[in-house]
Amino acid sequence: MSKRVSRRILASVIGEELLKGAPQSQVIKNLAAYLLENNRTKEVDLILADVESYLAKRGHVVANLESAFKPSEASITSMKSMIKRQTDARHITIKSKIMPSLIGGARVNFAGLELDNTVARKLKMLTTISGEF
Repeated sequence: MSKRVSRRILASVIGEELLKGAPQSQVIKNLAAYLLENNRTKEVDLILADVESYLAKRGHVVANLESAFKPSEASITSMKSMIKRQTDARHITIKSKIMPSLIGGARVNFAGLELDNTVARKLKMLTTISGEF
């Protein structure tokens, strides 16, 4: 029986492959095959978070942006500048997802941080506060 490879080691191997320029699709296929073969598919979200953390420590930040509407190029540029100031990243990739349920504004997650400036969050806060009176 082979020894179980830790998530941290998996993340470092995957991260190094990506940093060396390996095609992302091939790295993902290899990871999927490994996880299936070793019955570890339930760990995929944790492993991907570990890979993003590994890359962030090496100056490559992946930011997940959720917004009610498609963000403008100016908004993306501004967000990249803010992330650079927060993390000293050399390379920033923004993965954008449109979520009409946010009503307005945006939420961004990167390097273990979350910035939520959505209308949905503000309405939820108002509801919570008004329920206390």
